[in-house]
Amino acid sequence: MDHDFDSTTSPSISMETPRNALHSAILAIRQKAGLVAIMVVTADGNLLAESGDFTGVSLTALSALSAGLYAASQEIARLIGENEFKTLLHEGEGRFLHLSAIDSDTLLIAVLDDPSRLGMVRLTIRKGHPSLKRALARFNRIAVNIEPLEDPEFKDQALRAVDELFSGGR
Repeated sequence: MDHDFDSTTSPSISMETPRNALHSAILAIRQKAGLVAIMVVTADGNLLAESGDFTGVSLTALSALSAGLYAASQEIARLIGENEFKTLLHEGEGRFLHLSAIDSDTLLIAVLDDPSRLGMVRLTIRKGHPSLKRALARFNRIAVNIEPLEDPEFKDQALRAVDELFSGGR
């Protein structure tokens, strides 16, 4: 959409929504780090934003399981005398899962397929944290003023997705 504004006299107005800002922040991290996919989830497993190839992946199950995994690892850290584990890395045959806390309420989940890029992933996430935190703060300011979307079926859907994941769809 074109507007007839004189850029020399009119102030610049950003029309980017908080959700778009969050998506832009994770897209930039994904592209700079060469990630297959990336997502931001709440500590209780709700998906906030995602970018990349999640073909064939239940985002509900991945979000919930990753949040549970991170919470469990924090308890393990406390048991061995650490305050926290800042980062978790899971290594598969072809893919790697990198989990890190953005803040106490939000997690970043990155999927990569090249282990030689792990250092670049960590550096890019660290450097991208400020813009990601700003986007999250903006997103959360808006979300605080909105009644939470209560989906009475969410818990049942999440439990079914986890059951299917572990039962192999049987």
